[in-house]
Amino acid sequence: MTRAGRKTVLVTRPRGEAEAFATTLERRGYAAIAAPLLEIVLDESARVDLGGVRAVLFTSANGVRAWARVGAPHESEAFCVGDATAQAAREAGFQSVHSAGGDVAALADLVRAKLSPAEGALLHAAGSAVAGDLAGDLGKDGYEVRRVQLYRQDVATSLPFAAVQALRDGTIDAVTFFSPRTAETFVRLVKRADLLDALRATRAVGLSQAALDVAAEEGARWKSAVAAAEPTEAALLDALDETLRMPDPAPTAADPKPSPPKPPAAPAKRSGSLGAFATALVVAVLAALGWTYWQSALTGGAATDPGVRALEARLAQLDRRLASVESRPAPSLAPPPGAPPPGAPSPGADTTALEARLAALEARPAPADIAGLAAEIARLTDENRRLADTLASLRGEAQTIREGGERDRAETRRAEFLLAVGQLREAALAGRGFAEELRVARALAPDTAAALFAQLAGQQAGVETRASLARRFGPVANDVVGAARLEAAADTPWLAEALERAQRYLSIRRVGEVQGDSAAARVARAEARLAVDDLAGALAALDPPGPAWLAPAQEWMTAARGRLALEAALARLAAGG
Repeated sequence: MTRAGRKTVLVTRPRGEAEAFATTLERRGYAAIAAPLLEIVLDESARVDLGGVRAVLFTSANGVRAWARVGAPHESEAFCVGDATAQAAREAGFQSVHSAGGDVAALADLVRAKLSPAEGALLHAAGSAVAGDLAGDLGKDGYEVRRVQLYRQDVATSLPFAAVQALRDGTIDAVTFFSPRTAETFVRLVKRADLLDALRATRAVGLSQAALDVAAEEGARWKSAVAAAEPTEAALLDALDETLRMPDPAPTAADPKPSPPKPPAAPAKRSGSLGAFATALVVAVLAALGWTYWQSALTGGAATDPGVRALEARLAQLDRRLASVESRPAPSLAPPPGAPPPGAPSPGADTTALEARLAALEARPAPADIAGLAAEIARLTDENRRLADTLASLRGEAQTIREGGERDRAETRRAEFLLAVGQLREAALAGRGFAEELRVARALAPDTAAALFAQLAGQQAGVETRASLARRFGPVANDVVGAARLEAAADTPWLAEALERAQRYLSIRRVGEVQGDSAAARVARAEARLAVDDLAGALAALDPPGPAWLAPAQEWMTAARGRLALEAALARLAAGG
């Protein structure tokens, strides 16, 4: 149940957290398979009202990330359920952060120790499903707890292909659960895939006993189940290390180990030592080959490398033993050593030599036995050939399954990457920061997209939208036309002063596709192209940026170029990098 000598752990956290935890497991020496069972979806309509709020309560890092994505303020104190959530709050910009280092009950105790009910209301930033009753617990002591839903948790409808294949092959050593909801979802999907029996070969490790209780429902039976000493990621990792060092439990009457099929019954005993040897050889070889073959077929191992290798080894052994039997010399009818030569006179009264010779002749195999042995050898040769053909067929099936699995994994990863790019594009085009979406997409991206992600990293704080650029171009255009007029009247001070005064109260400029290279013509063409959402055409109308009167438009032009560069990078990502 190891991959390349390492224990394999299945991770059931939401996507971003699953990938981070899988990386932690890899560094700890495990092989990890990510199977996200919850999808975090931001509630775009959520609004945060901090009126009368003394502090914000976070019961998960997802709540912190959703808080940052909706652009909520972070001046209030943040009270967090654990250290990972507290670290996320600091990264989101909260200056005063407290960690309960435990569960929801520990968070309630921390609030009681730090705050009084009279200081103001508490705002719980949460998702559609919450663990525990934080509001009810604190409400009993007079605290006012308001709850704002910033996101929802959509449960998966099926297990990833890699998880199903690993469970079916028996290569999962442990499954980790960080919440009762993921445990319930996992058992339900395993049951739907008809893989409940596979859980008998693996261990459950939970952040809490509540998660393990749910993981044992609906007929799920695990090799063992261990809860972390405290509800922290570090404690769960310690529990994982401890349980994977434990020996396998002894089988019980309720959970017996499978017994191999009985070998074929031995044939009737033949007279003679060579016939007995051939019979024993036939029974031993057929029993070994029969068990190897049927064990592979019954357990689904026929398409796995260990089953194929075992069958190859047994076939090679059979070849060697058959060759040894065939190379034995035919029985000789020569008298045994010490017997008198034919025709020699025997002592009249002494029959010892005659009795010895008679016993030797009786011990030799009869011609019928020799013929039977030859028939057995021929039958074993045919069986060997048949099993060799079966082995070749199994190799073909194994290769087909491996190739299909690789294609499915590649297609699944491609679909996940395109989904992540879609979420990244949605945030970027809306003008929001997209650091989290960028991180997720980068983790799924092919190596060929590295340069695009390096470009996007410089824009992850957010880029101005096309609509915003179009709205604020009017004042920029007025400033450009005004600067050109003042430059033209620079040699006539009284005219320049009059123009400057007039610009404070009235701006008159041309509109439409005006020809020429004057300031008025260039900004008119730019404005006309913006009206049809042609941002690149508007920039082209203003370029080249040589004249001094274009200075008021430089900041706007830089923002427009950033928007176009972002859109081009996103388009290349959507096309596959």
